Amino acid sequence: MEDVAASGKVIDVETRGTSTYAMQNRLTHYLNSHGVSNSDVREMDELSDKSIKKQLNKGNTVVIYADNFKLYNEKGKAVFSDRIGAHGMTVTDVNDDGTYTVSSWGEKYYYKPDGDEYGDEPFTYVVINVDTTDD
Repeated sequence: MEDVAASGKVIDVETRGTSTYAMQNRLTHYLNSHGVSNSDVREMDELSDKSIKKQLNKGNTVVIYADNFKLYNEKGKAVFSDRIGAHGMTVTDVNDDGTYTVSSWGEKYYYKPDGDEYGDEPFTYVVINVDTTDD
């Protein structure tokens, strides 16, 4: 059976749930449908603050998908919690205290990747690299 995710093919089908493949396929399809065909959507090999910072420093977009988590405001107050499903967020920075600055619904929040009183660690990281150079 062909590994469609590794082949870079995009399949235009409705999927249910969020497997790594489904998420990569949806993001690639979305970018292609909006005229961005030179993107590379892939799961990161290593899950660490260092690897995320490295991708951000390269200018790549890092998206995390978390399950059972809280988002905090700048004062450290929990302002959102999700105990029922996964949610995608764009990481904009990795902070010295181990939290991630994330963009969710266009707002700035802080996320604790090591979980909290009921939170789990994020289960998927994905990198979106859009090559903007002209051929």
